[in-house]
Amino acid sequence: TTACPLCGADDSFRHRMLHCPATQYLRDEVDWQALRSLPDSVLLGGLFPHSRVEADFYQALDDLPRPAYEEIAQPGEVLQLFTDGSCSCPANPSERLAAFAVTMAEPGAPDNMILLRSLLPGRRQCIFRAELSAVLYAMTMGPAANIHCDNRSVVLGCHRLQQFGWQEAFWDKKGDLDLWREIFRLLSRTNTFYTFVWVRAHRDLRHVSGSVEIWRVLHNRFADSAASLDGTLVPGSLAEQLALLKAENSAFAQIRAAIHGFHRSIWDAFLP
Repeated sequence: TTACPLCGADDSFRHRMLHCPATQYLRDEVDWQALRSLPDSVLLGGLFPHSRVEADFYQALDDLPRPAYEEIAQPGEVLQLFTDGSCSCPANPSERLAAFAVTMAEPGAPDNMILLRSLLPGRRQCIFRAELSAVLYAMTMGPAANIHCDNRSVVLGCHRLQQFGWQEAFWDKKGDLDLWREIFRLLSRTNTFYTFVWVRAHRDLRHVSGSVEIWRVLHNRFADSAASLDGTLVPGSLAEQLALLKAENSAFAQIRAAIHGFHRSIWDAFLP
């Protein structure tokens, strides 16, 4: 056992943090009572236990019902569908909430109808999964459709499935495998026809030329608006759980910052 360079007692990280008389002044500078009340795994190791609040929120996401839909296409009709997704708190995975929508347009006309808007079921909440879900549900609206999407990766993935089929070596490395498998299943049905069209998002109509492109940009805006998160989509109970989780995360962030600052000051005290 080595000796503490400041007091001569048996040296250890625990000693330096909790007991060394030479670092007592640092403990006096912080709310030591609050810090010392934390488990050693948190105070010394920075290891926080699993959050019951977070677990309850994830379970509520898993329990969200799958959106109801119905096939609306008439025999021989090719639907003009627009899809989009949205996600709140994209930088914080534990607080994310995503939604998606499918709308229908008439060729060359400004009229737009919302066919489906829904929260994204399941604990994996992200913008890509919302966009992919929107395309998947659009395909269930009818056996033939031109599906417009402003997520280029989703469109390219659908094109690859159409061109090469299911290649296990490629798709096995991708996320959201469940949704990609379902899209491929729908593509594999007989007597179906789908085209997937990428529409650049958030374009200024003043800088768009051509009636078809203007029509696409306009209806992409409608889909974007339909997919936005608002109070009509989020049940009150889920909103309350999310608020509790945000409050807990904020409190944990303050504790982490206090622990980090204290650790840093202790180590600085032992610098030569």
